[in-house]
Amino acid sequence: MSSSFIYKESFINIISILLVIFTAFVFFPITYVLLLIAITSYIGYNISKGITL
Repeated sequence: MSSSFIYKESFINIISILLVIFTAFVFFPITYVLLLIAITSYIGYNISKGITL
């Protein structure tokens, strides 16, 4: 009985670790892309402002 409980605990731990890794892989690229878009749009805005001035 106790061995099956330990197995269930470890299985839940593995699932939670996989979930954390999955969310990290899903959300980090999204934030990175958003940051990249923000930086490029900021630079582009400054360049266009510099050209008009």
